[in-house]
Amino acid sequence: MIMLPSLSDAVTISLAVFGVAWIIADSKISLPVRKAIATRLGADSLLLTLLECPPCLSFWLGIAAAFLLGDGRSAIVLAPLCTAISLILWTYVDWPPRS
Repeated sequence: MIMLPSLSDAVTISLAVFGVAWIIADSKISLPVRKAIATRLGADSLLLTLLECPPCLSFWLGIAAAFLLGDGRSAIVLAPLCTAISLILWTYVDWPPRS
């Protein structure tokens, strides 16, 4: 049987994943790392694309959180939830949309 996190734990984890994804994908803190990756691998590299896409990054961070915080089988629920919350919150954080 799959041990699912409680609703409050799942929401807390999803919000934390969103925060980490936002820092990695769009903050000035990680900008030197992203620039170094772009210089080394090219601006169109898959790694850079995934690092700068908060929903994509949230999916993988959700899987990692599920494995780090206990039973990895909860990633079945946690990864899509992290992606959904990231998509919803990113709409409001990144408003107005960039051109």
